[in-house]
Amino acid sequence: MKEISVTVYCSAYNHEKYIRDALEGFVKQKTNFDFEVIVHDDASTDGTAEIIKEYELKYPNIIKPIYQTENQYSKGTNHVYSFYLPRTVGKYIALCEGDDYWTDPLKLQKQYDYMETHSDCSLVAHKAMTLYMDGNCIRPYTNYDFTDPKKCNITAEAIMDNHLIFPTASMFFRKEYYLKNRDFLQKIKSFDYVTKFLLATQGDVYVIPEVMSVYRYGSDGSWTNRVLKKPEEFKKHIEIAVRNLEMIDEYTDYCYHESITKNILQRRFDALVALQDISAIKLEPYNEIYHNKPLKWKLFLYAKKYVPFLAKVAIKMKNKLRK
Repeated sequence: MKEISVTVYCSAYNHEKYIRDALEGFVKQKTNFDFEVIVHDDASTDGTAEIIKEYELKYPNIIKPIYQTENQYSKGTNHVYSFYLPRTVGKYIALCEGDDYWTDPLKLQKQYDYMETHSDCSLVAHKAMTLYMDGNCIRPYTNYDFTDPKKCNITAEAIMDNHLIFPTASMFFRKEYYLKNRDFLQKIKSFDYVTKFLLATQGDVYVIPEVMSVYRYGSDGSWTNRVLKKPEEFKKHIEIAVRNLEMIDEYTDYCYHESITKNILQRRFDALVALQDISAIKLEPYNEIYHNKPLKWKLFLYAKKYVPFLAKVAIKMKNKLRK
């Protein structure tokens, strides 16, 4: 038995329809090092835990589950410091939520090799695809151009401008990140964009230009359905994100103040759009963002508010075009 080099964090809650794909992606990894997968089932009420147990019995050296009897997310528990980190053996950490999955059996090996040969790299990610559950179609996760090798090196400012350059399931970084930033990260509600940005301020970020995972958009119980599609919940989420960003600004000694301020403004604009507050987004400080939006975007926003059935037709047509 070799020393475990990589620990994978997988969070699962009512992912009965999807968790098997995630687990298969883990156990099919081909590596010249040992790795473990900590699967945290947050008191699922469907058959998620039973499927995890099946893989635990079949792959006991890889699948290391945590079964909660009470939902910890609703209690606001910090999962990383309460559950994952105390059990982490590897010096590297990879992430994959239970409704996403890996598609390349060499994913971990490629990321491990890159980190081992680039000591200044704090985070290595990769390209991915998005599977839209409402239309059952698949497209690239982002339109970001990775054909130029220089563009595979991502700056902190680029992540602050667009943290969706790469998904959570592509992230691979050193365990010391959680140790080094423990005091700060325990004070905030840590979303994946926090990790992406902070790692980019503490080292180089590189994206391997190969598709190695799939992000499910709109899966049952996903953030998209729980928050993004509910305007009031989305507004609350934005305010938490803004507080995070303000604390990050201070934590990084305001070195990225301009980028962070711009991000905060964009997030609050997005919250107003979700609430369909058209009057507010046309005024300061949001009017410049609004005026830079294309006419098609503005027409869709007006239709969504004043002629909702037309907006629904437009969404259906968009889903058909995706196919």
